[in-house]
Amino acid sequence: MTLSKKQQLMASLVQEMTQDKTAASLQATRKGKVVDIGLVNHFQLHDLIPNKWFDWTRRANASIMIVGQDWGPYIALKRYLDDYEAQKDLPDFNYDKFLFSGFSSRTEKFILKAITEAYFLATNNEIPQEKWNDIIFTMSVLFTRQGKHFRGTEFFDNEKSRNHSFSYVSRQIDIVKPKVIMTLGGMAWQTVAEHFSLTQFKGQTVTQVIQNVSDRGYIQLEHTTIIPNFHPASHVSPAIMKKIWQSKPFLDALV
Repeated sequence: MTLSKKQQLMASLVQEMTQDKTAASLQATRKGKVVDIGLVNHFQLHDLIPNKWFDWTRRANASIMIVGQDWGPYIALKRYLDDYEAQKDLPDFNYDKFLFSGFSSRTEKFILKAITEAYFLATNNEIPQEKWNDIIFTMSVLFTRQGKHFRGTEFFDNEKSRNHSFSYVSRQIDIVKPKVIMTLGGMAWQTVAEHFSLTQFKGQTVTQVIQNVSDRGYIQLEHTTIIPNFHPASHVSPAIMKKIWQSKPFLDALV
């Protein structure tokens, strides 16, 4: 397959990430003691990570970017990779279908359902498989956690982890140049706001940002529309979150 310029740039970025040795050396203070919270560089461990959240090179030409928080612990990703290894040689294995129907958390299922319902609202049709190729999924933290839990700070520090990944995510945005970016939760919002130097929102929580743009529901820049949303795992009503998913810029880009 011949790669486009954007895909070549994204492939080079991923290759650069495999060389990152500093993610593993992050430290934080826990109960007055400095402890190692180093992130796991799964790119060094696996040539292929068959999941929508890491399928960046193939989706570098997408017009919609969804930015989540972080994958979670490496142990969960490893289960997913083992599942892929067990299925990939089966006669009826479908790689694209696996990206969206393999190991999937409650958060992921909410996101996929929100997109599916938004497309149906705009078109009165089921979303076709090829439409998913126009969406690139990424995160504010691109390396995985130690430990066994998706939440908690025993082996994780939100800001240090986000800061470590910021330059990579920022370059992803520059490469893709998406028409629409949907941010899910505070960490994703911080990363995108920092990339675009949205200093007018400095110090505001994602809830405050959403309230402050409630008239339009989005932030319109010269070439990109930013739609701040709550994280699906938050305690916000799903109906409120889905209404944001169905905002006009997202629907226009989706169809």
